[in-house]
Amino acid sequence: MPTINKKVSKTVKKVPYKRECDDAKYYNSMPWRNLRAWYIKEHPFCERCQELGRVSLGEQVHHIIPFLVGASDKERWNLLLDPDNLQTLCSACHHEIH
Repeated sequence: MPTINKKVSKTVKKVPYKRECDDAKYYNSMPWRNLRAWYIKEHPFCERCQELGRVSLGEQVHHIIPFLVGASDKERWNLLLDPDNLQTLCSACHHEIH
């Protein structure tokens, strides 16, 4: 009698942001993760490529004004979580900007 191989799905644990910088506490926060997931779902294509007439999937959510320029912790959180300060970019465009 034939047997059926059942695929066992592995759950992938989200790896925390590992850089040893001031930004790790922000990038590992649940408010940022939720906003990033929502933003990339709403804007799935690279916004810079679209301006240039190309189409590519967005992989990164980029802060137009870097949030670490905020003088206080409150200003940093405001810049980090402001949807108007975000844009979806492909890896190539994100690399060009940085």
